[in-house]
Amino acid sequence: MPAGQYFIQTMQKLLIYILFIISIFSGCRSNLKLDMNNISKGEKLFSDVGCIACHSVTGEKKYGPSLNNIVDKEVNVIREEKTRSILIDRRYILRSVRDPDYEKVDSFRKQTMPVPTISEEDIKHIVDYLMYINDKK
Repeated sequence: MPAGQYFIQTMQKLLIYILFIISIFSGCRSNLKLDMNNISKGEKLFSDVGCIACHSVTGEKKYGPSLNNIVDKEVNVIREEKTRSILIDRRYILRSVRDPDYEKVDSFRKQTMPVPTISEEDIKHIVDYLMYINDKK
């Protein structure tokens, strides 16, 4: 193979690799960035669906746990009748909204939360809102 052709093929492979790496990082970054439109929808849903009746976003005590200042905190949860210590993150909050009985915060184990009858998109908007209020420090 002539040197010029080898150089072109090598540069093409390098370019593909670089574009692949860039797409991975830009994809990750877009997942971390919260959309203010989604946050506004989530705040409205949080109220309209009735979450605010049991959950505070200001720290006040209500029937369910307060949902501010919770991200990156360790909490004991009950899953399959066993106590486990977990770190609260976006994935945990999503799971908690989708399936409130899967893992319950130990100190609220006797309270029940209804399974929401909203779309997956609406659940994500609510979680975006909760992540946003937890990020404001």
